[in-house]
Amino acid sequence: MFTGGGFAQNVTWRWIFWINLPIVGLSTALVLAFLKLNFKPSSLLSKLRRVDYVGIILFTSSMTGFLIPVTWGGVQYSWTSWRTLVPLLVSAAGLVAFWIWIELFAKEPLIRPRVLKNRTAAASYIGIIAHGLTLWMIIYYLPLY
Repeated sequence: MFTGGGFAQNVTWRWIFWINLPIVGLSTALVLAFLKLNFKPSSLLSKLRRVDYVGIILFTSSMTGFLIPVTWGGVQYSWTSWRTLVPLLVSAAGLVAFWIWIELFAKEPLIRPRVLKNRTAAASYIGIIAHGLTLWMIIYYLPLY
């Protein structure tokens, strides 16, 4: 943080983007040297069969349908407008359909349900969401007030 400020004041702000290159180079070298993967050789067709296409479509469309009205709410349309509420409700139904899909029908689901049923993992996810919302409010809304 201080290095970026020093570059912005003394050199030029464009140099800030070059700060990460030594760290990325070192990280890449360390990953290539020490990462051991359990690679199971198989055909491309068998790998493509393992992909949960229905889960991907349900999750991506539901999250997109959730994020668009959240950005519209209170700015472009009011929070009580049908243009905000209908996509929110449809995307909530899509997330429920996604959960039913991964729980009951998917052979190899996009997100394994046992991960979300673990209390420690669920608490971590809730903490991450709360942390992200707190930072989002501090970064975007605090300067307005």
